[in-house]
Amino acid sequence: MSRMYYNKGNIQVVDCGLGTEMIYASESTLDEFGGYCKELEASGYKKLYERTLADNVYAAFKGDEEYVYAYYTANT
Repeated sequence: MSRMYYNKGNIQVVDCGLGTEMIYASESTLDEFGGYCKELEASGYKKLYERTLADNVYAAFKGDEEYVYAYYTANT
């Protein structure tokens, strides 16, 4: 299973240390975010949860050796 990087909007990758990264995307849409979540599942990541609160969506996925925590906020 290869890493699935989000590639929509303006991307900034932040090294958080200890082998972790945060990928910050601005100017992205909810549809693009939903497409990324579907791509993760199609690539073998297991969806652990997805929650919606107001206009924000939070999701977590588990791969063979990593977790992906993804969220979409409408008003940033």
